[in-house]
Amino acid sequence: MLVYYLLIWPFSRLPLWVLYGISHVVYFVLRYLIGYRRDVIDANIKRVFPQYSASEIRALRHRNYRHLSHLVAEGIRNLGISKKETNRESRNPLARILPVTTMSKVTPSNG
Repeated sequence: MLVYYLLIWPFSRLPLWVLYGISHVVYFVLRYLIGYRRDVIDANIKRVFPQYSASEIRALRHRNYRHLSHLVAEGIRNLGISKKETNRESRNPLARILPVTTMSKVTPSNG
């Protein structure tokens, strides 16, 4: 709990564009310094896309690291977001109409 309040919570109060900037540093560390799960990523890409060349596999691995770093930034941001900010930043048009407590009762139509 102490780690949350000392390290994560202050970052969660930053604007998302700042966290995306920090995510570029996380991306660099994951890809170039640590090489986080590189063998696993390559094996999975080769299994799913056996026709891909080495350069295409590298490009997909690059996109994977970028996506992971953005998910980390968004996850940290969501830890400190208020209900008011949730309604404002939501892409759901119903969020502007319905209060947060009733959003869980809305189900998508089978349209």
